[in-house]
Amino acid sequence: MISSNLGVLTGCDLLRGLVFGGKSNSEIQARLDALPDTSASFQRLAFELTGLTVPEKMARAVFKSLATHLQDLRGVLKRPIGVRTAALDLSDRLESFLREEGVAWKLSHESLVRMAFVDYLTGLPNFASLSERFESEIKRAERYGRLLSLLMIDIDGFKEINDHFGHMAGNLALKHVAGLLRNFVRETDIAGRYGGDEFMILLPETPKHTAERLAEGIRALISATPLRLDEQGLLPVTISVGMASFPRDARTAGALMAEADEALYKAKRGGRNQACFSRPKTSAVLSLGPTAAQTYNCVHVMGDFNGWDRTAEPMNWDPLKKCFNVELFLAPGKYEYKLLLNKEKLTIDPDNPESVYDGFDGCNSVLRVSG
Repeated sequence: MISSNLGVLTGCDLLRGLVFGGKSNSEIQARLDALPDTSASFQRLAFELTGLTVPEKMARAVFKSLATHLQDLRGVLKRPIGVRTAALDLSDRLESFLREEGVAWKLSHESLVRMAFVDYLTGLPNFASLSERFESEIKRAERYGRLLSLLMIDIDGFKEINDHFGHMAGNLALKHVAGLLRNFVRETDIAGRYGGDEFMILLPETPKHTAERLAEGIRALISATPLRLDEQGLLPVTISVGMASFPRDARTAGALMAEADEALYKAKRGGRNQACFSRPKTSAVLSLGPTAAQTYNCVHVMGDFNGWDRTAEPMNWDPLKKCFNVELFLAPGKYEYKLLLNKEKLTIDPDNPESVYDGFDGCNSVLRVSG
């Protein structure tokens, strides 16, 4: 099947990628069944299933051997066997061959755990790791009333990079973006490869207005940092970014992901190389007046939807109505807030009769947004 030790190593990497890459048995099997015997690109299949680029001849040999090995296992055991199980068994056999050949290559338990949760190509958390962390963070945000912002990132024109410069250039582009993301995010943020040319960044305890600045900062950094290819020179790389924030834009994990994805598609449709942000269809208008201008120079809204930031939500002066007001676009739900007068004095909303204890010998006004 594979004529060299280097080839065996590559085959093991590809097989391990199938086992730990996050694709299901049914998805891998469906992709294998859909391949014709001749003109299909096994190299492209390897990349799409594992994120690894291997030579076409090697990818074809591995997938053909895997299909044969899967049939053999099913025949011997006389029961259904998943393709990932067959890939793991075949990889173990190849490793045994390497040991017999005197090639020192052994995976520790820690290495296996890392392969299960770390993307082969970029070294970032993979889909499985991101999904687990996202579920954990959204549960924590829901339970304790905390903030969570989500960025979905897509490399612009990635298919064109692969088509014009080859899959190795595509790999380099993925590593390039991954490295910039890794160096940009804060210690508490989680950046990972969601799949293909898409990345995800989780921003715990981050209100929407802060996440918007981070999203734009990431976009600008990557746009200003081209990828250097050996023969082609500098290759411009840009990204599109979609962002949504809990609880302001969505109140569930599925809704938050959907809002971020929709914002990403909007960035793509709008011309790429831009960051777009979710905007709920529902909103509420807060006002203070009409005599407020006689007393206050400025009024801000602080609430659990903006991290109680003292300056995030300024109210605007309406000279016709002679009052301060602001329209807040919020997902349906219950929110708590206060008004900050002249950047010094906190008070509940005098025009809102509903309030709750704030835990600090005071009260918060309650805002209910209906769908």
